[in-house]
This record gives sequence, C-alpha cells and structure tokens, in this order.
Amino acid sequence: WQQATHDLGCARCKQHRRASLRVLYWINRKVIVRGTGAASSVLSKRGERAPRSYNMWTKLYHKLAKPRYDHVWIVLLLIAEALLSTLIVKRVPYTEIDWVAYMQEVTTYQNGERDYINIRGDTGPLVYPAGFLYLYGFFKDIATRSIDTTDPTGLGGSTSPEAIRIIQWVFVLLYVINSAVVLMLYNAVLQRMRQQQNT
Repeated sequence: WQQATHDLGCARCKQHRRASLRVLYWINRKVIVRGTGAASSVLSKRGERAPRSYNMWTKLYHKLAKPRYDHVWIVLLLIAEALLSTLIVKRVPYTEIDWVAYMQEVTTYQNGERDYINIRGDTGPLVYPAGFLYLYGFFKDIATRSIDTTDPTGLGGSTSPEAIRIIQWVFVLLYVINSAVVLMLYNAVLQRMRQQQNT
C-alpha cells in the first residue's frame, strides 16, 4: 500500500501513475469508496477520476449499503435461499449419501440395542454421540408419520421416496432458519461496529 501511494506522488511517468491508480481502485476500493485514508486524499489532490463503470457501481453501492436497507437485504437473501432450495428439491434428483445408513443405525437403537459396537449401518459403525440417535430418531418419526411403514428392509419406510422427500423439506426449513440466525448475528455485529465508528 505504501509503495502504491508513493508511486502516485511520482511525476516521472504518467503511465506508471495510471497503473498505480488502477491498483488502488480495484485492490483497495473499500477505502476509496468510503473516502477515507491516504489513498483517497492523494486521489482528490491529483484530481484523478475512477473509470466510468467503477463510478456507476460505487454510486449503486452508496445507495443500497445504508443501515435502513439492512433488514431488506436479509429478507431478500432468505427468500432467495428458500427459492433456490425449493428449486433444488424439486428439480435435482436425490443423491443418496448417508440417509440409509443413518436410518439403519437409528432403527437398531430403537429395536433395543445399546452397545455402540453393534449399532452400525452400510457405512460402518456408529461414530456419532447419542444425541445423533435421538435427533435422527425424531426425523424418522416425522418422515414416516403419514406414509405406509411396511418396509421389506425393516426400516419402517424411512428410506422410501416419500419419506425422503418429506425430510428434504424439513432440512430446507432448518437451513433457512440457520441462515436467518447467521444473518441476524452479522447484522447485530455490523450495528455495533457502526456505533463504535460514530463515537
């Protein structure tokens, strides 16, 4: 950064100065957008201007990156996440990863087995804590509550296409809720940072 600002003050080569400006615009653009720091003061003294496309995006950023739009952006991001997740569930074929193995382990536990060595699925022995069995046992109950539980595999219908589709929607809901919590935490931190800057 110091080398770049030094180069701006060097009047030997106009082309060299323009190249340094581009570095400052695109690598350190946040400093320039906010109008603070040594880079912006040097630019204002020089009377240099950013490229037209950069000015356009800077103006758009200034209009939209205001505190009053924070909650609007959060809502829009959550809607986008929900729509994209819905599109994936409806359009992308289901890919089996570990759901069958999880249901095998949960069913073994629900049948009375308490020895971790004997609780296993197609992917091997159970490696998660007991809370995993409780949680996925709850998921199994949700997935099989409204479907036929007769299943030749002995898993209570939890691996049927209908059950898998139900549990996909459950995970979409959990994902959107998790995203909302994360975004609200980010927003709370951002508000605190703004308050510290204003004091």
